[in-house]
Amino acid sequence: MLLQSFPFFVAVQVNAYDDRGVLLGKWSKNLSDYSDGVLPTRWNGSVSILKRWSEGGTRPVRYGQCWVFAAVACTVLRCLGIPTRCITNFSSAHDNNGDLIIETEVDENDEEISRADIWNYHCWVESWMARKDLPDGYDGWQVLDSTPQEMSDGVFCCGPCPVRAIREGEVGMKYDAPFIFAEVNADITKWMVHKDKTRTKIYVDNWSVGRNISTKSVYGDKREDVTALYKYPEGSAKEREVFEKAGRRVSHQPDDNETQRPQLKLSIKNEEAVHGTDFDIIVEVQNVGNKEAGADLTIKSVAITYNSLHRGVCQSKTARLTVPAQKVHKEVLRLRYDHYGACVSEHHMIRVTASLKMNDQSDVIQTMANIQLKMPKLNIKVTGEAAVGQKVTAYITLKNPLPVTLKNGVFTVEGAGLTTATEIPVLAISLLSHSNAIQPGEEVTVKHSFKPMRYGMRKLLVDFDSDKLMDVKGETILMVRRKRYNWP
Repeated sequence: MLLQSFPFFVAVQVNAYDDRGVLLGKWSKNLSDYSDGVLPTRWNGSVSILKRWSEGGTRPVRYGQCWVFAAVACTVLRCLGIPTRCITNFSSAHDNNGDLIIETEVDENDEEISRADIWNYHCWVESWMARKDLPDGYDGWQVLDSTPQEMSDGVFCCGPCPVRAIREGEVGMKYDAPFIFAEVNADITKWMVHKDKTRTKIYVDNWSVGRNISTKSVYGDKREDVTALYKYPEGSAKEREVFEKAGRRVSHQPDDNETQRPQLKLSIKNEEAVHGTDFDIIVEVQNVGNKEAGADLTIKSVAITYNSLHRGVCQSKTARLTVPAQKVHKEVLRLRYDHYGACVSEHHMIRVTASLKMNDQSDVIQTMANIQLKMPKLNIKVTGEAAVGQKVTAYITLKNPLPVTLKNGVFTVEGAGLTTATEIPVLAISLLSHSNAIQPGEEVTVKHSFKPMRYGMRKLLVDFDSDKLMDVKGETILMVRRKRYNWP
């Protein structure tokens, strides 16, 4: 059996779609759909997942999403001695027809007819291996993806494919090179479908897919950017050459609505977006022409998941504008927690779309921005000397940042070589209310005692989830010394 076949089978085994694999995935708008398992954002590590799978008779563990599949695959491959690292691709495209273009359609009210499959981020792993089945020069990092997206050779898996092949546009390379190339290089096109079924191109983005491709640095808890390993600089001559090699049409005859440069330009800015507070969205309309221009502006904000599923409209606003020549008009939409708090997902993301329809023509231009809400941090304090087999206690404090009461709160504490995953409900620790509720502005503290099992630098991870506030993370580093023996 070829060496590259073994990581492939490991990657297939991580998801449960073709066999008795480790993880079952679920992507849902409704958080209650995860009630028969664990919300994917709650996991802190792979060990507890693999233990559940093993102790449960190899029944699939519920539930995972891309970062969970990648983490489990990384753990298993490393345990088997295969150098592996997790990769995160921001603005990741899912191209299921191979044309390297991700298209979406909306009606004249900007309601979706078909959705562009662009994930805010997507995770996979790379494994370092020799490729005796490929021409010389393709050894090294190979992409493997356990997330069940599309079938490859009859099973839900992607890769192994050389990273170098993606950068060079070698889409004929084994395995799944066209799909991976599109994840980091596809274009986005948005069309407005009119009542007479004609279409107007309102948004084109040929640069944002495949941004800040990242892995963890070997020199500490820092991000290492590996984008240059996957693609040449956007807009460079070499990038254009690679696109042509990959079969993408780089130059094209412009559509009728592209023949004239738009007189108005759109951009979106925002204040610091702290979860639980009200903040402003600023849409700037710039008139680059030599005469004033009128237009109808529509601003819409929707809560989304990391893979762009809509959870509901937060707020919207329309305005009729007249922008003087060479001037900028600023339109402000204040996003209020009373509105977005009811629909924001566990990924704490809001997508703002601004659409502009010119008064003297049928053209529509549009731009959008994803806003990540800033989350509170958990305060972790460890008392006692950290040594193997010696008791230490961690005190973890959360202050409710929201203007609403939090219910059914649960802290999850875990650390490799420190302590197994332990859940602590707020019911047992709330000192002020003596209930499972945390009032606005109230602080709660949980203590967790444990005896470290392994020496060296260790990380204690904590997660907090409740009905209104989820996926609050905290961590602290412990230097654990060896066990001290008292010889007679």
